[in-house]
Amino acid sequence: MSATPAKHLYSGIGIYTAPPGLSRNEFNRHMQELMDALARLPTAKNFHHFNVIYQTDDLEEHMQGLGFPSPPATTLVTAASENRNKMVAFFRDPAVVQLIHGSEHFGLQAAACAYSADLTVHVDNASSAGADSAKRPQAILIFKIPEDISEEDYHLGLDSMIEALLSTEVAKKHLIKHSKWTQTDDFTEEYKRWKYPDPERVVVLMLECDTTESLKEILGHEHIKQVISEAKENLSLHVNSNCFSAEVVSLI
Repeated sequence: MSATPAKHLYSGIGIYTAPPGLSRNEFNRHMQELMDALARLPTAKNFHHFNVIYQTDDLEEHMQGLGFPSPPATTLVTAASENRNKMVAFFRDPAVVQLIHGSEHFGLQAAACAYSADLTVHVDNASSAGADSAKRPQAILIFKIPEDISEEDYHLGLDSMIEALLSTEVAKKHLIKHSKWTQTDDFTEEYKRWKYPDPERVVVLMLECDTTESLKEILGHEHIKQVISEAKENLSLHVNSNCFSAEVVSLI
C-alpha cells in the first residue's frame, strides 16, 4: 500500500458531538459561529488549512448496511500548519482561549475528542480531479480502539483493511483522496488549556470522491462489504463507531 505521511504539516483534529437535547442544526449553528470567529483571528492566518466538516445523511443507508450504528450528531474540525510554534501560538492566544472557554454553554468541551495527528495520505488524485476539494462529498469513519486490543495491533489490522479496500477496482476508479488520522500526544497540554478532556483512543479515516453516488458505489460493493465484515470480526470495528457522509467548509 502506497502511503505518504504528511510529516511536513503539524495537524490537529477535533471531533465534537452534540450534547443531549441539542439538535444537529442548533449544534452546527453554534459551531459555525465559533469557527467563523476563530478563523477571523490573526493567529489563525498561520494555518495551512482550517476546515469544518459537517455531517450529512447521504450515506446513512449504506453505513447501516455495513453494520455501523446510527451516528450521533457530529462536527469535525481539522487544522494544520508547517510551523509547530505557530500552532502553539494559536492554542495559547488569549482571544482563542476566551472563545473556546465561552463555548461551554452549548457543550463544546463535554464530548470533545481532540488530538494532534499523524496524517497519512494513501490516495491523492485531487490535483487531477479538477473541482475544489471542499465541494466534494466525503465519508468519515471514526473508529474507537477497543480496550482489549493494543494500539499497535489495532493499527496493523486497520492498515490491512485499508490496503484490501484500496486494492479494489471500484476504489481505484472512484477515490480521489483517502487519508488516515492517527492520534499522537504532541498537543495534549495545549488542548487541556482549552478545558478539553483526554481524548478517547480513536482513528479517523476520510474518503473523498467526486460524487455521493461514487461513495455509495464503493461502500455498496460486495468485496468492500466483505473486507469491512472481516475487520468488524477482528477489530470490533463497528463497536462505538461513528460513520457518516459529510461536506467540508474551508475557512482557510
